[in-house]
Parts: sequence; structure tokens; C-alpha cells
Amino acid sequence: LTRLLDLPADKTESFSIELTPEEVKNVLGTYEFEKFTIEINNRDGKIFYRKQAKDKPGDEKEMFFMSRSFFHLGDKYIRSFRTFNFDSNNKITGMTIRFDNNKLEGQKVK
Repeated sequence: LTRLLDLPADKTESFSIELTPEEVKNVLGTYEFEKFTIEINNRDGKIFYRKQAKDKPGDEKEMFFMSRSFFHLGDKYIRSFRTFNFDSNNKITGMTIRFDNNKLEGQKVK
């Protein structure tokens, strides 16, 4: 699209919205899944996602938000969808990861 419209290329090759400080605070924490844990932290003004399997070292990737509940990771070729789940007070209670025909549910534990 950038070539078609003769626009300068996006340096991050990613679309992302800015979260408010309150939304960032809500996102940060630990999410427990059946076979792995996800830690989300804030460093140098960026939000990072670290997946830690029980028997493997974790890998860390920058998060890019399409909305306050939907995000993707820095690797644009992964075909999975990650969303946050909210309670009636707009606090995050968990995360859902969808890929192929799979759906994984995790709970926010801290």
C-alpha cells in the first residue's frame, strides 16, 4: 500500500495505537496457561511479552496494540490472534490466544 500511494515506508512495519498510562498498568502482569506463563512488562516506554514454557527459556517480544484488547507481537509473520479478557470494571482477567483451530485461555494471576 505504501508503494501504491507513494508514501514513506513505516519503519516499524507495524500499526500500533498508544495506550493510556492506566491501560498500560492494567496490561502488565503474569498470565498462567496450562503449559506456559506469559509475563508482560514495561521497559524504556515499550511493552514486552515474555512467554516462558515450563521446560524452555523464555523469549521476549515487543507488543503492538491494535486496540486496548487486541495486540500482536513484533514478528509480523506469526498467524495467531491475542486478546485480553475484561471484567465488568474493565480490569483484565485473562488472555485468549487463537491460532489455526486452537484456542488457549489463560488467567491473569498478578
